[in-house]
Amino acid sequence: DCLKRETPMSLTLIDNVAIFDLIMELNMLFPLIVDPTALFFKFLKSKLGRGLFIEINSIQDNTIQNVRAAISEGHTLCVVDFNKDLFSLIEPLLNWRYQQVVQKVFKKHVFTNISGESKQNDEEVIVMNEGEEVNFNGKMINIHPDFKLILILQNTSINISKFMLEKVFLINNDIDNETSWKEAVSDILL
Repeated sequence: DCLKRETPMSLTLIDNVAIFDLIMELNMLFPLIVDPTALFFKFLKSKLGRGLFIEINSIQDNTIQNVRAAISEGHTLCVVDFNKDLFSLIEPLLNWRYQQVVQKVFKKHVFTNISGESKQNDEEVIVMNEGEEVNFNGKMINIHPDFKLILILQNTSINISKFMLEKVFLINNDIDNETSWKEAVSDILL
């Protein structure tokens, strides 16, 4: 997929793209991608094109409308280097997905029938039900089954709270040591 998208490749990026694709397919927690090189972000923009709604840093004039449209029309929303206000706007979405995942795990692994066996017909992915709603910006809105949220941190000085780390699936695309840099440069040159 990286070659088709003309994205510079590294083993780290390829591994992270595979993990990302899996968690998106299974509808797990929304991903938070640490991406100071912006390679993953470049890959996402190339892969998703016009279906990717992007919000960067802070709330702008059209941010609320863009986020609402992504949720209700089933687009992928990518929030990059979010400040406190932008995080507060999307926080209900993180909470909603977290509750879905917890309920799914609870049903699958805690509730068992009388013989002690778990239900075999449970689906492995979290299925969006038609008509699910979330409180967004003080109003209940329907969530389209295809809606996805991706959080990206390019600025690694942004503090990530413990609360947030509990509500997301962290993917570290940071190449921060000499060995990783040498591997990345070598991969790009090959």
